[in-house]
Amino acid sequence: MKKQESLMRVLHVLPTRASEFGGPVAVAEALVEELIQQGVEATLYPPLSKNGQPTSFIEIRALVRRSDLVHIHGLWNLPALIAAKTARAAGIPYIVTPHGMLDRWSLRKSRLKKTVYGFLFERKNLSAAASIHFLNSEERDEAKDYGIPFRSFVLANGVVAENYARLPDRVNFFQNHMGLENKVLALFLGRLHPKKGFDVLLPAMEQAILKVPDLHLLIAGPDEGQYKTELLRMVDQFRLREHITFLGMVQGEAKKEVLSAADFFVLPSHQEGDSIAVKEAMASGLPVAITPACHFPEVLRLNAGLVTRPDVYEWSRVLIQLAENKSSRRKMGVNAVKLINDHYTWQRITRDLKLIYEDLVGRGDQNG
Repeated sequence: MKKQESLMRVLHVLPTRASEFGGPVAVAEALVEELIQQGVEATLYPPLSKNGQPTSFIEIRALVRRSDLVHIHGLWNLPALIAAKTARAAGIPYIVTPHGMLDRWSLRKSRLKKTVYGFLFERKNLSAAASIHFLNSEERDEAKDYGIPFRSFVLANGVVAENYARLPDRVNFFQNHMGLENKVLALFLGRLHPKKGFDVLLPAMEQAILKVPDLHLLIAGPDEGQYKTELLRMVDQFRLREHITFLGMVQGEAKKEVLSAADFFVLPSHQEGDSIAVKEAMASGLPVAITPACHFPEVLRLNAGLVTRPDVYEWSRVLIQLAENKSSRRKMGVNAVKLINDHYTWQRITRDLKLIYEDLVGRGDQNG
């Protein structure tokens, strides 16, 4: 009797499952769920804690040793270090996804700490990886400045498009936010962080509302490092109290209600890996306004939104253009949905990733 082939065992490693960590958590969770659907024995560390207590790092070593391949998300953290070191010692191939953390902008932040940590640990972790997973070719090009040899592949993030195909009635949102029914709603959805470009967005809002007084900005997402305090100061500086609503962290049905109510999405980032929020907005039928740092040129090429450098004057023009032209927004929204469904579903992307896994595991078997 032919022996049944065992499932490939893949461990995904995050520094935390907290939603405040942003996109990498959503990406890893979606990948693991879809990999399981495609016949891979996929596991995620750390597991969701029932009692709020942190899990032991000893668990990482045990999980790594029973895996055929390890996929590490993010840099500069202890779980990634332990996973990479354990995998090397056990002869198990591992992949690292930096999620934009090797971009020039990111490397300039906390430069001294990253230089020391990199010298001691991270450069070895990256150069010894079976492959580095970049989310776009621009990210890979910038990572070359780090000055180490690496093997790599490029594969974008996806989105669970079916989750956004049917959104709640937008009336649901206005029941809890009276007074916004007749506004043109721009939506920012993501972590409150300096890299997201609020230094461009808020002064651009100040200029735009002179032409479009009904323009209103929704800011949804978790605060990081008490940055909201600085944002509130800027809101007062640019006299925007009546034109901005902070929604805090929104998830599940609440997030869908916000996406349903919004007229367009904005992300004037100075640095991004590959924003899940942009793709969720597009899957919801929203036109998007982004910067070149979002690494999504198809948005402009396929008329699914606007791509503009992070400049206050140019972003004020973008806000005015999208706010004033409802028919243009509708066309862009239709194009956005088609772009996501044709190229950026997790099912399609994970199918490609599984082939890469199989190649790396097979290569390791041949070398062993």
